[in-house]
Amino acid sequence: MLRGLILVHALGIAAMYLFAEFEKDSSIWSLLVIDWSFSEATAYLVDDSGHWLFLISAVVLLVLPLFQKQESEKPTNKVNLALQILLLCFIAFWPAAMAAAKSFRHPNEFPESYTLASHSARYLLPVALIALLLSKENLAMWLLRIGSSLTFFFHGLAAIFQKASFVDFLLNSSQNLLAWDMPESTANTLLYLIGAIDVAVAILILIEKSRFVAGYMASWGLITAASRMTAGGIEQYPELLIRAAHFGAPLVLLLYWQFQASSCRPPQSESEPAHDTPPVKSNQT
Repeated sequence: MLRGLILVHALGIAAMYLFAEFEKDSSIWSLLVIDWSFSEATAYLVDDSGHWLFLISAVVLLVLPLFQKQESEKPTNKVNLALQILLLCFIAFWPAAMAAAKSFRHPNEFPESYTLASHSARYLLPVALIALLLSKENLAMWLLRIGSSLTFFFHGLAAIFQKASFVDFLLNSSQNLLAWDMPESTANTLLYLIGAIDVAVAILILIEKSRFVAGYMASWGLITAASRMTAGGIEQYPELLIRAAHFGAPLVLLLYWQFQASSCRPPQSESEPAHDTPPVKSNQT
C-alpha cells in the first residue's frame, strides 16, 4: 500500500510540473533562480530532472518486488533490496527538498516557513517503507505517526490563524457543492474549529494507538486534499494526488492497528461435540 501511495504522489508531481498545460515552477526552481541566481535553463534542468526521477523511481519501486526470488538469501534478492532502498532515499529526498526550499524562501512568513514540517508525511512515508524492508515494523509505524502528527499540527495552526487560501477553499466549496454563499465570518469560525481539532488529533496520534483518531485523520485528510478540486475545479486533481501521504499515512496506521487488534483476540472456544448415542448404563445386580 505504501508503494501505491508513493506512485500516486509521483503522478501528482508529474501532472503538476511536467504534463500540465501551463508550465508551473516548483519551489526548487524559484530558489535556484530568484534566491541563488542560477540561470533559468539550469534551474529547469534540475527541476525537471528531479520530477522525472521521482516518477521513474516510484514506478520502478512498484515492480521491483516482482523480480524477487522465494529464497530470501539469494544474492539477487540482496541487490533488489539495496536498489529499492536507494530509490526510496531519493523518493524521500525530493519532496523534502521541495518543502525545504519553500521554507527557506519564506523564513518570516507563517505557515510557509514551516512547510518542511507540514509536508513531513510526504517524505517520512518512504522512510517508513525503508524501515519495513529492514524488518523494523515498530520504527515504520512511529515514522508514520510522526509524519501524520506534524502534517496535521501545522495545517491545524494555519487554519487557526485563518490562512487565506483555506478560507477560500471553504467559501468556494460551499458555493460549488451546496450553492450556498457562506458568510466569511462563518468560514472563519469553522476554520478555527477545524484547526483546533487538527491540533488535537495531531497530539492524540502520538499518545495512543487509536483507530478512531487514525480513521478521522485519514478521512479528513482526504476531504481537505479533495477540497482543492471542490473549490477550484477538476483540473486541480494534481493537488489531491500530491497529498496522498496526508491521508494515506494515517490510513496505513488504521489498517495496521486493526490487524493487530484482530490478531490479538483469543480464539473462540469450540463447543463440545454432542454424543450421537446416549451413554450406556451399567447393569446392577
